[in-house]
Amino acid sequence: KKMSKRKGVSAAEKKQRLLSMFHESGEVYTIKEVEKGAASRGIASQVVKDVLKELVDDDLVCEDKVGVSTYFWSFPGDAGTKRNAELRELKQQTTSLQRQIGEADAAVQQQQQDQKQRADDGHVEAIERQMITLKAELQASIAESEAIKAANALDLHARKTDIAILRDAANRWTDNSFEVRKHMIRQFGWTNTEADKHLGLSNLDYV
Repeated sequence: KKMSKRKGVSAAEKKQRLLSMFHESGEVYTIKEVEKGAASRGIASQVVKDVLKELVDDDLVCEDKVGVSTYFWSFPGDAGTKRNAELRELKQQTTSLQRQIGEADAAVQQQQQDQKQRADDGHVEAIERQMITLKAELQASIAESEAIKAANALDLHARKTDIAILRDAANRWTDNSFEVRKHMIRQFGWTNTEADKHLGLSNLDYV
């Protein structure tokens, strides 16, 4: 007597079994949990994803991704409607929180940029004030240098002592002028010509 072959489970029966699992448990599953539960209902693990996809495509099972995990659920009747509403609300809250976190991050970054900009602006203002002071001192140095030259042309012997004092002062200011120009070139990336223009220097040299 021949033994009858065991009849396989049809595709429709697999869908019904899997859907019943959701309805009877009222739980939300990950894919691993679906595979585990399906095995206990006689559905081979290698076909679970295909059966689950068909149920999702038929709008019989809900699918949603939260963070890095994907969840599946299906609730029957009024209880299901309530649970679905709760899950939709939870998803909306999650989305809202993610948006708020993004906005907070953006606000922090903007505040950091603003603080840096204010610090940079303050630094630039300090440099500009320093430049104004130095330009005034440089102009005084140039005036002293011109006075020395004029005195030298008028009466070298009579102003010999004064000339030595003024010459030392003029050369000292000239040293300072060159140092300021070097600092400005390093600070702002200017050329010598640009630095001289900003500082009001022209033909600066030692006496």
